[in-house]
Amino acid sequence: MIEKLLNSIARRLWPELVETSGRERAVGFGDVLAVLYAGPLVVVALVWLARATDLSVFRTAWLPFAVAMLLIFAFRRLDFNFYIEIDRGMYGAVGGSLDDIVRWSTALLFGPTALWLFLVWRSVSLAQDLRRSDSTAHRWSAARSCALDAGGDTLAGLVALALFARLGGVHPPAALNLPALTPAIYATIARFLLPVVASSPYMLYIERSPALGFAAKSRRAVRKLTWMSVGWPLLVAPFTVFAAGLYAEKGLVAFLFIVVGALMASALAHRMSSAVEQSRERTRELRSLEALGRAIVDGPPDTSKLPELLHEHVGGMFTMCSVDVRLFPQRNLLHEPDYMDPPDEVAWEWLQATGKTLSSPAHRELPWGVTPRSHGVVLVPIVHSETGATIGGICLRRRVNPETVSDIVPAAQSLAAQIASALHGEETYWLMLRHLRAEEELAVAADMQASLMPSSAPHVSGWEFKAIIDSAREASGDFIDLIPLSEGRWGILVADVSGKGVAAALYMAMVRTLIRTYAFEHESTPAAVMSAANRRILSDTNDDSFVTVFYAVLDPVTGKLQYCNAGHNPPYLFRTQNGGAVEELRGTGIPLGMLKNAVWEGGEVTMLPGDRLLAYTDGATDAQNPDDEPFGEGRLLEVAKANVKATPIEMRTAVFDKIKSFVGEAEQEDDITLMVVARDGV
Repeated sequence: MIEKLLNSIARRLWPELVETSGRERAVGFGDVLAVLYAGPLVVVALVWLARATDLSVFRTAWLPFAVAMLLIFAFRRLDFNFYIEIDRGMYGAVGGSLDDIVRWSTALLFGPTALWLFLVWRSVSLAQDLRRSDSTAHRWSAARSCALDAGGDTLAGLVALALFARLGGVHPPAALNLPALTPAIYATIARFLLPVVASSPYMLYIERSPALGFAAKSRRAVRKLTWMSVGWPLLVAPFTVFAAGLYAEKGLVAFLFIVVGALMASALAHRMSSAVEQSRERTRELRSLEALGRAIVDGPPDTSKLPELLHEHVGGMFTMCSVDVRLFPQRNLLHEPDYMDPPDEVAWEWLQATGKTLSSPAHRELPWGVTPRSHGVVLVPIVHSETGATIGGICLRRRVNPETVSDIVPAAQSLAAQIASALHGEETYWLMLRHLRAEEELAVAADMQASLMPSSAPHVSGWEFKAIIDSAREASGDFIDLIPLSEGRWGILVADVSGKGVAAALYMAMVRTLIRTYAFEHESTPAAVMSAANRRILSDTNDDSFVTVFYAVLDPVTGKLQYCNAGHNPPYLFRTQNGGAVEELRGTGIPLGMLKNAVWEGGEVTMLPGDRLLAYTDGATDAQNPDDEPFGEGRLLEVAKANVKATPIEMRTAVFDKIKSFVGEAEQEDDITLMVVARDGV
């Protein structure tokens, strides 16, 4: 019944609301309902206040009023909020401010005239909200909040002051003792309870609206939000009475002393609440990313379930944000919440054309000429794992605290990397299926490996990467990879699967995909990549295969190399400064695929200008000549040292040619893999 009545009223006051549906319409009806029943309260409050106002108080108390107004502004700048998730993508805020110590104590000191202070501040606040608004829904929400605040608070204050006078209270209170303050105490209790009655119809509508369709858990969250909103002001109430009595007995200086203390407490609470909310947001983001990563790995190898997984794990990942994920040109993977309008097409066009990350708070002009007033915008590209092409994007729009949108950029970039990894995994999956259906098993495996290996070395300023794999069979168990990570870092991978042929090649493809997936999740912790990949390998396979891995994360700017050596031959780091020392990057754990609870440690070195890193597989050192003599580490070091000042490709070629010359006519038993990572000289 009430929905039909509101629908009729909305046709006149807010015509476009009638065209909406679902929760968007229900929330809009709630705002209309609140404004309609709070409007008469505002009128009654203004008429009553006008009749009760004593203009002479403004002349005699102009200084305390001016100080009070400044303090109200200061307290409101230091308010604090906690957000409660009512339902998926829908939040309620419990706001707090200690400004009532000033507002209500001033009313107890000077009478109803002091209530104008809050009305003036609330009017200015409403004007600012309307100025920032760029949607009708946002303006109605601001009007609803103002009407409930101004009408309920002012009317409650007038009723409470009338009770105060009836109980024999005087302005200001006679003294700082219980008998003198008793009328103020009763009036204060009444004043804090009456706004609860004023806001009850709105909260009841939100809790029980069929259109919102809240489950029992969500209704409990609404009630929790209501009780927290009621309980918080009651905690402040005693201080307002004490402050008024202190002013009456000790004067303005003593009053300011306690108020300044409250202001400092408010500043601390403001910072703490911001820190707590930021921590909660980061925790929510990390948990969602972790859950999504597990779901992708556990799910089907194609992306048929990807929209469903994104809806489950990403829809509520970013607090107070709308989330859209699109693959170009027109494949929409996610739009949450569903009642929000989708982003403008021009935003997607800009992202596809530039491939850049954008973080823009409210009131800042966007590159395509639009200036959103009520929300901040984050755009993050989804980049193909191999080609670097922009294949999609993520759009986040934040209406609460829109000036802090930059805080959610790292999580959005991690999400984009996970999606890119899932898409790349799908590509790998279909590639493997195509190859398995081919007539020639070994030829198919060789083609698959060629598609998985880097087709060319990346261009990184000040660095060179040169590698070679010489397979003993058509299909190799050795593999290398160069993984582009965030902030310009690169993942460097050299690994060797036990066994030969197609089985080793397929095992290699799986391990390489897993390492790539977890490399994006644990960008700064190679040891965590090994642990995650190892757990997944052992849960997915039942054979006795294992793989030795050297995986490192290189920061090209600083030269810092964080690495983990999982049972692999130790790479050699050749220094060209300070005497040309040679360092071995020895093992930090066992190979992958052996023990489920194995633990890996990490190591770290810094490559200086001119340094060379030579990584290899055991096929290089175990290569045998016709007399069954192995090439060995000694010969490898000797030829590498002799060419350490040559170009990277010359160094790699010299080592490889020396091995092949040593083997001669003997049969090559194992794959030979070499990788040289070189930092340019000063």
